[in-house]
Amino acid sequence: MSARARFGVHAVITAFTVAAAVTVLLVLVLSMIAHPGGLNVRLTGVDTRLAEAERLTASASGPLDYPAGTVCHQASGLATSALQQRLQAAARAGGVTLAKLDVVPGVGDEAQRALTPVTFSLEASGAYDAVVRMVAGLAWSEPRIFVDQADLKSQTATVALKLSGRLYCSTVVHP
Repeated sequence: MSARARFGVHAVITAFTVAAAVTVLLVLVLSMIAHPGGLNVRLTGVDTRLAEAERLTASASGPLDYPAGTVCHQASGLATSALQQRLQAAARAGGVTLAKLDVVPGVGDEAQRALTPVTFSLEASGAYDAVVRMVAGLAWSEPRIFVDQADLKSQTATVALKLSGRLYCSTVVHP
């Protein structure tokens, strides 16, 4: 066999070997992408949360059942009162003075089976740090309060806060 023929055979074998190595490498990389680390741990967590959600929803007797002690557990008038007390307590805890507080039960769209909001608006004043602490406390409370409008104005030694928003009653399952 001539040198030229041997070179051609070696080139074909080398090309085939490189192609096979690239294919094996590509398969390994795609396999790693398709099976991320910790997948089984995350799936077990999801299964646990799903089982807890099924347990809680199976024990409910209707779509408006909320855990005892929550704002939405009561009738809408009582839920309004509970939210008002919650906002007043947050202001007191922060050392903030409430000048105005209106809490009104909203109207849900029965045709779309929408959630019914409880709306509120407040005007408060106090030291900047105290007002920020009050708002931060409300931000981490459950059920979540959604802010529609916030206005914070400096009044030299104090700040004035105008805040309006809504709270939606919903059942949330936490792991």
